[in-house]
Amino acid sequence: MASTQETFIATIGPIIQKYAKEFGYGVPSAIIAQGCLESGYGSGVYSDNRNKVRNPITGEWRHNYFGLKYRPNRVNCHNGYFNSSGSEQNADGSYTPINTDWYKFATMDLGVKGYFQFIAAQGYAKARQQTDPENYLKALKDASYATSLDYVKNNMKVVSRYNLTQYDGDGGFLVKVPSGTKIYADKPEVKGTIAADGTYTIIATDGDFGKLKSGAGWINLRAVTRI
Repeated sequence: MASTQETFIATIGPIIQKYAKEFGYGVPSAIIAQGCLESGYGSGVYSDNRNKVRNPITGEWRHNYFGLKYRPNRVNCHNGYFNSSGSEQNADGSYTPINTDWYKFATMDLGVKGYFQFIAAQGYAKARQQTDPENYLKALKDASYATSLDYVKNNMKVVSRYNLTQYDGDGGFLVKVPSGTKIYADKPEVKGTIAADGTYTIIATDGDFGKLKSGAGWINLRAVTRI
């Protein structure tokens, strides 16, 4: 019989895979781990007694699985916000109490979508380029997504314990790419070209563009042949 933790992962995992592909991220494993720890595996129980998933008094589900602080105009799929206290860890290991507003969402699906909209901010651009879960988490930490000194280590423990890299299959498709095809760093900026004819994997699409699994960048799908 599956544990509560495994049931939560099995529920949120495919949703994270869906939006990771849509937004062009290759490490659902790290994001699933974030959702597990930030939400207490969906229970809303936190080490500092915050509750951002479910209102402990009214029972209202808030579906904020990633500890997303409210930032005007960054997320458009939210269902308002609420105020709650918590704490942030300082560089010396001590904690500072905070009181702030947090997003709330109508469903788990929208809560996950909200996460990807939130990290679409330019400050997290380096994270989007990562294809390894640990490097992804480090990039988020460096960009001040979280203050916990052990944030990367704790999330990687969850990745390992539940074999979450099984969710990192590219789920994409193969294309034949001719030499000279332009590679875009961030459309429409050209960063280089494909050196030789070959078969490549596309892990995400955005209009006419596809993201290369290698992390090299994006290519125009009109210039290639899908296999």
